[in-house]
Order: sequence, then C-alpha cells, then structure tokens
Amino acid sequence: NGSNEIHVTANGGASQATNTSGAFISTAYGLLNNNAATLKGITSFDILATGGTKTTPNAIVGNGYATAYGIYNKGSSLSTGNLSLDKVRAQAIEGLDAHATAYGFYNEATDASITLGNVDLINISSQGGQANPGGIANALAYGFNSAGSGGLIIAEHFTGTMTAQGGTNGAFADTSAMGIINNSSNLNATSINLNVTSN
Repeated sequence: NGSNEIHVTANGGASQATNTSGAFISTAYGLLNNNAATLKGITSFDILATGGTKTTPNAIVGNGYATAYGIYNKGSSLSTGNLSLDKVRAQAIEGLDAHATAYGFYNEATDASITLGNVDLINISSQGGQANPGGIANALAYGFNSAGSGGLIIAEHFTGTMTAQGGTNGAFADTSAMGIINNSSNLNATSINLNVTSN
C-alpha cells in the first residue's frame, strides 16, 4: 500500500523528408491492461505524447498526431487504489494533419469489472498543432471514457480538469473536452467535481 509513479514520454520524431508520405505519430500509455491488473496504494501518472516536427525549413511532416493515455483498459479486471493523473498531455506540433487526443482513463473492454479509488484527473489536456491548409488540427481531451459495453465500474470521487485547445492553419481546428463518457457500462461514483474547457 505504498506509492507508485509512472512517467512516460513519446515523441513523434523529426522529419528530413521532402515528400508527404511520412507519418510522425506518437502514442503514450501510462498503463495498458490487456488482462487483469491490480494497483495498490496511490499511483501517480505523468504522461506526454508529442507529435512530429521537421529538422529543416524545407522538410515536410506528413501526419503528425499525438495521443496520450493515462490508463487504457482492454482487460476483464482492473482494481486500483487512488489515482493521481498529474499530467496526461497530447501536444501536436505540425503536419498535414496535426491533431492531438488525451485520455485520463479509457476503457474499451466488454463486461469488465473495474474498481477504482479516488480518481484525480489533475491535468488532462490536448493541443492541436499547425496543420497544412486544408488539414486537421483538432484537439480532444477526455477525463474518463468507457467505450466498452456491459460490466461494472465503481469509483470513489472524480475530480480534475480537462482542457482542449485547437491548432492553427488547417481547414478544421475543432475541439472537444469531456469529463466523463459512459457508453453502456454500469458506473457508480460517490461524487463528481470536474472542470471542462474547450477552445
């Protein structure tokens, strides 16, 4: 029942290419559960995904996406103590498309049994990059997203902040920030106090 720290950084790389076929994409996972997992005590997360960039002014970045997950659950069972998601940030830099997505907690499993302590989503944020004209520079930030069906999710207190800021230059720079999304699982929480900003 001690404390755990998870630090993950993923970088999309640097382009020297002069064509648009390259993809400079980063995905960062704090915890990827494919089966059954138990985290005892307090677990803190510091997760950063950064999209690709170019090494010289004449280089071209194809697609430069960034996606960051605090916890990604594919498994049938997950049990944790308190969770402190100090930072889960996705930062796109540039590219034909330069969009960013951040998830504090994402569940895609069907009929999963998930038991959580307090879930403190301190800083879940996404920042779109500089897209090419006609490209996409969207930013999405989700605190807790259960896309799976069935199952039971039990949590204590949800607190925290979700922020999504669109990028520049592209044809689209849409933003979406959401605190909790629940598809069709049974979700029981003691309390929810979330701040959500999309701009």
